[in-house]
Amino acid sequence: MSDATDLDTNTADLAGALYPTASERVVDAGQSDDRGIGPRVGNAQPRGHGSTKWLVAVAAVFVQLAAGSPASPQPTDRLDTIDRELIARLGDGIIGAPIEPIDPEKLVAAMARPHSAEFRVIEGPQKGKTVQLSVQKKDGGSHANGSEPTPSWVLEVHGLITEHLVEDAAGLSASTLVIGTSGVSSTYRPPEPMLLRGIAAGQSKSYAMDVRVHPLDHPGKTKYKGRIRTTYSNRGSYRIQTPAGTFDGTVVRSDYQGKLGPATMNDVDIRIYSPTVGLIAIVTHNRLHAALLMNRDKHITLLVEKVPPDAR
Repeated sequence: MSDATDLDTNTADLAGALYPTASERVVDAGQSDDRGIGPRVGNAQPRGHGSTKWLVAVAAVFVQLAAGSPASPQPTDRLDTIDRELIARLGDGIIGAPIEPIDPEKLVAAMARPHSAEFRVIEGPQKGKTVQLSVQKKDGGSHANGSEPTPSWVLEVHGLITEHLVEDAAGLSASTLVIGTSGVSSTYRPPEPMLLRGIAAGQSKSYAMDVRVHPLDHPGKTKYKGRIRTTYSNRGSYRIQTPAGTFDGTVVRSDYQGKLGPATMNDVDIRIYSPTVGLIAIVTHNRLHAALLMNRDKHITLLVEKVPPDAR
């Protein structure tokens, strides 16, 4: 409101400089023009005064407009030490300069469609090989415990990752996950958030989930169960350098802590999404520890290597 009021005041001053009011005009009865036609009406102001006042008024208007329109803030680098340590596993120079935040809606749209790309396995089973990541529509069916939500999409990296993704108003969440050659599937209640529409750059949100682990050869049997808390964070958008080219991408991080059967879970997962390609990088650090039973500390690291020409 103050900006508009000041602008109106300055505009009025400008008008006054150009068109003097009656009180500013005088009649000199003793002067006539060269033809003797009546007294001349003139401004009492010295010559040049109106021009100076006009320049001052214009300058005031521009100063006011400039003061009311601050420069746009620079894009923010929101990555912390843990983010950078994990992303460094993808290779040197992957993360470039920060850019304006990408609308999460565009990222969901890029993922929630049939598509595929080739990825290099940097760490994990099939290390050094090129594998295909695909996302396909999957209507109908259910999963391990019969009450599983019907998935909208299946993301698969053959032999490494299979995720059944539910699409709803919030975004994309994983109802079922199979990692590597574990021989088990994990189901989540509520589904695990993977890519959310409502979490902007710099924001995060925590969720509590009940987890059940089922043998793939006996899907009706529960091998382990537990409860974990995941924190989903949008870490901002950056220029991303990959073997497939340079993309604008958003870094999403998920932290997992809790109990699963006899083990304590402390995992971190980073995924980078492009609004044109979809998923372009995955870094997963799985840590499970149970005294005398298990001590797992593994990484699965994938980086996009080739995309279809129409995906750029």
